[in-house]
Amino acid sequence: MIAARRLDKISRLMGSRATPSAFLKAFNKESLLWTESLNPKVRLLGNDDGDAVRFSTYHYSSNCNHSPTNKVLRNLPAYVKIVEVGPRDGLQNEKEIVPTSTKVQLIKMLVSSGLTVVEATSFVSPKWVPQLADAKDVMDAIRNIQGARFPVLTPNLKGFEAAVSAGANEVAIFASASESFSKSNINCSIEDSLARFRDVVAAAREISLPVRGYVSCVVGCPVEGIVPPSKVAYVAKQLFDMGCSEISLGDTIGVGTPGTVIPMLENVMNVVPIDNLAVHFHDTYGQALSNILTSLQVSSPRFPSVHSKLHFLLLDLSIGWVELVLDQ
Repeated sequence: MIAARRLDKISRLMGSRATPSAFLKAFNKESLLWTESLNPKVRLLGNDDGDAVRFSTYHYSSNCNHSPTNKVLRNLPAYVKIVEVGPRDGLQNEKEIVPTSTKVQLIKMLVSSGLTVVEATSFVSPKWVPQLADAKDVMDAIRNIQGARFPVLTPNLKGFEAAVSAGANEVAIFASASESFSKSNINCSIEDSLARFRDVVAAAREISLPVRGYVSCVVGCPVEGIVPPSKVAYVAKQLFDMGCSEISLGDTIGVGTPGTVIPMLENVMNVVPIDNLAVHFHDTYGQALSNILTSLQVSSPRFPSVHSKLHFLLLDLSIGWVELVLDQ
């Protein structure tokens, strides 16, 4: 009962759509033993008004004697890396222009929360994404922030050159596993986009700049519906072979479930090493936490080294809930 009340408190603070009772039932944690201690390190969380709140981190641990649960969880990787993409992916579709100073403050607070990789902005045409027209100004303002990397999205060679001029030391490119989505999102076919990205990666390699590659619509497309896992694997392999150091697999419209995520990951892991993979889940239908746990389960038995890792990119899912799952 005490654990349930504390979960309810955390749920309200985090604004999660998951209920404490559903969370407890799903993970068989009838006997949670909670410990809380204050930490001088603070974390950024959102309140109901959307404003930033800072308060001391809650630390927790659990003691679960449920054998089936332990069997499932015991082979999980020793750690994961969380990549925050909110300043770019979270803001790019907002109609009301967010002031540059607010974006910079958001990035600073995210770094102060302990995040070490924060995607800062995108060097795209202001005509297509007016929200990010201030990309250069944002980069100028965060130039001296220590303790984090700030990759930026560069859709083509022109965007890459602008990013480098603005001081970017890491870039990302964005492909799709859906032909229809590729044409509607970046106005070209999958093959044309890959040809375009090869030029970007080649230019980046000349100056030893790391490149991350995104694959969108990895389980479903708003136009085509189900996306075959083989298509996702093909695009992921192309990005990896051209020189991307990390491939992020994105469930763009949040329709993924463990039943669709597993075959997708298995296909991709046949052609791209697990240490070079990341996953990006949206919580549109409340499946993001399940998909995260599933991804860890799929990757760990095949790559059991304690150094194995699967990275997470978060947009609309509270980091606190992710921590709660991983802490088990």
